[in-house]
Amino acid sequence: MPTAIIDRLSSPRILAGTKADIWVELAIDGGLTRDAAAGVTVGVVDADGNVVIAAGTAVDEVTGTGLLRLTMTPAQTATVNRLVATWSNIDLLGDSLPFAVTSYHEIVGDQLFTLSQARAWANEALKSEVKYPNRLILEVRDQVAEAFEQVLGFPLGLRAFRDELDGDSGSVISLSQGRVNRIRAASTRSSTTWTAFTASELANLYVAPFGRVVREAYGSWGAGYQNYRVAYEAGMQPIAQELRRAGLILLQHWLISSDLGDRTLSHTDQTGNYTVATPGLRGAYFGLPVVDEALNRYRSHVPAIA
Repeated sequence: MPTAIIDRLSSPRILAGTKADIWVELAIDGGLTRDAAAGVTVGVVDADGNVVIAAGTAVDEVTGTGLLRLTMTPAQTATVNRLVATWSNIDLLGDSLPFAVTSYHEIVGDQLFTLSQARAWANEALKSEVKYPNRLILEVRDQVAEAFEQVLGFPLGLRAFRDELDGDSGSVISLSQGRVNRIRAASTRSSTTWTAFTASELANLYVAPFGRVVREAYGSWGAGYQNYRVAYEAGMQPIAQELRRAGLILLQHWLISSDLGDRTLSHTDQTGNYTVATPGLRGAYFGLPVVDEALNRYRSHVPAIA
C-alpha cells in the first residue's frame, strides 16, 4: 500500500495568543501531491492529551492541490504548548479507504524574527517572494533558532517541556532546559502509577539557575529510574534584540550564496590575502564574527561539578 505523508507548509512554531493558520500538504509516495477527498477532518491534542480542537472538526481544502488549512483562534493558542494534529478521512487514492496522518506543532512565546522583518532586512535582500517564498524563510528561521538554542543552552522564546528524570535521593534535580520560567506540574511514579504533586508540594519547588529544581521541604527526589515527571516552561522571553539581529544576519548568510566555497579558509584578491572566518575554526560557531560574538555574550556557562 502506498505511504501517505503530510508536509507542513508553515512553521510548526505558532506564536502564543495569535490567530494561526496551519497549512499542510498531502502527498503520497515520492512526494507526489494528490487531491484530498472532501470531508477531511482534524483533531488536536496537547502534550498531556488534553483536547484543544475536537476530533472531527472540518478543515478547509484547496481543490486540486492537496492543501488543507486549519485555523486556530487566539484562545486556542493562548498558552505555550506542544500539539499533535490528527487529520482523518483522507482518501488520496479515491478507493474509499480513508486513513489518518499526524502533524506536530508548537505554541511558543516569541519568535526569533518575523517574516516582515526578514523581508526588510539588509535593504530588502530577501524581498522577492518568488526567489525566497514564505515557506523557505520560515523553515530557515526555525533552523537558525534551533542552531542558536544548541549554542546558547536555552530556548529562544517561552516554550513548554516535559522531562522524565531519575531521582537520586538528593534535594536537587536537573531539567533538560535552562532559563526555566515556571513549573507547571510534577508527578512521581511507583511501578506504573503516576501520582501528581499536591499544590503545596509544587509551591515548595524552587527553580535555581541552569535548570536545577530544589525541593526545600517535603523530602528529597527519591532514588529511582525515570521516576519523576516534570512539566515546565522555559526560554528567553522576550528574545534579546542582539540575538534577533544575529538571527537575521545568519538567515541572509544561509539563503544568499557567497562567491567563496564552504571549504574556503583563506582568500586572496587585489587588496591582499585574508583568513576567512569558518564555522568550527578557532572556536567559531558559524564563521560570522558578529553572530558568534552575540552568542558568546548570552551563552549559558554551566558551572563544572567537581
